[in-house]
Amino acid sequence: MKRFNQIGFLWLLKMDSLRIVSAPTKLNCSIQLPHSKSQSNRALIIQALSGGQVHGLSESTDTQVLKKTLSENQVTYYGGSAGTACRFLIALACFQNKNKVVDGSPQMKTRPIEGLINALNKLGFKIEYIENHGRLPVKITPIDFSNLKNSVQLDPSTSSQFVSALMLIAPMLPNGLIIQLTKTLTSAPYVNLTKEVMEQSGAQVSFNANEISIKPKPYKNVDISIEPDWSAASYWFEMAAFSLESEIRLIGLNLNSTQGDRAATQFFKKFGVETHSENNDTVLRKKTGKPRDLQLKLDLKNTPDLAQTLWATCAGLHVSSQFSGLKTLVNKETDRVFAMKSELKKIGYVLSERGVGVVCGNYHQIDVSSASFQTYDDHRMAMSLAPLSMLNTGISIENPIVVQKSYPHYWRDLETAGFIFES
Repeated sequence: MKRFNQIGFLWLLKMDSLRIVSAPTKLNCSIQLPHSKSQSNRALIIQALSGGQVHGLSESTDTQVLKKTLSENQVTYYGGSAGTACRFLIALACFQNKNKVVDGSPQMKTRPIEGLINALNKLGFKIEYIENHGRLPVKITPIDFSNLKNSVQLDPSTSSQFVSALMLIAPMLPNGLIIQLTKTLTSAPYVNLTKEVMEQSGAQVSFNANEISIKPKPYKNVDISIEPDWSAASYWFEMAAFSLESEIRLIGLNLNSTQGDRAATQFFKKFGVETHSENNDTVLRKKTGKPRDLQLKLDLKNTPDLAQTLWATCAGLHVSSQFSGLKTLVNKETDRVFAMKSELKKIGYVLSERGVGVVCGNYHQIDVSSASFQTYDDHRMAMSLAPLSMLNTGISIENPIVVQKSYPHYWRDLETAGFIFES
């Protein structure tokens, strides 16, 4: 058996899979979640522009890679596999107005950036693709800022990160920026999160209907504090849903946060999970047993990162589902619809696409025993599938180290809750 608290995580680097040999049916634990990766990455860009301090920075790989590349005086900015880091770095490099290259991991080179590049070039910046059109790496060449425009049209349907990247540099531009959104915004809460972090540093941002207006008012040198991560919290909602009884205290998690994945509080009510705020913590309680034979119909266009967690929960609890608003999932760390379709089929839960961004789930004979789940180099695959061990232990998670992308101490926290592992 492996004990994370005693020997740490170095052995994970050598492991192909992690087998869960025992899992609790009742949960009573206090968990310190990782700090928000989304807030951290936005705060780091603002820090690079203003010199302010960031407190409670995420320990995730994505954030640490961004922090490292910003601290080095190199011609190339490297954003690893992080969509936020790479896309934010492109916009930052444009503002810095130096000869720069922005590059990412092989995985990140498959993800789209063309909408962002088009918008920046239309504003008057000069960006060129080095290898493949619409993909990293790109080269930024200095320009004359007096020729910059102060408004641009942008299609935000591929990724809200395109919008956030433009917003983050906008207060520093000579004439500010007006962003006109030509299509429905995907993952709107992430844009609102960008607005909130910017305003903490003195930016003036207005967001009305399909237009975002940002005044030319440079950031103040102020400190930014990062909250615990609601995306990470979602896996504890899943575990509470699978339990016979639970009291899970998520330390310092703000129940009134603007993070979009706080919507988990509403979604998981249907599975009998109640959410309470107590002494600045968020407490999850489950006392109603396991709901079965329900049907769940949700629009997840604002919270696509919850899709995998909800699919796994529905599979484990024999719940039919219909989720819409998921067209961006094909452009994440992996094609998440394909990945979850492949893995949940192993236990008898069948996902089928019924139109653009619409996925239905139906169960046959659910059998979790001895399943070996692939993770597709996607942290959310590992973290959403592991709780299924509460229904039948013996499952394995391939490439368990992938959780470092957003929740480095995930396995340690599961051990705290009573899970037992072996390699």
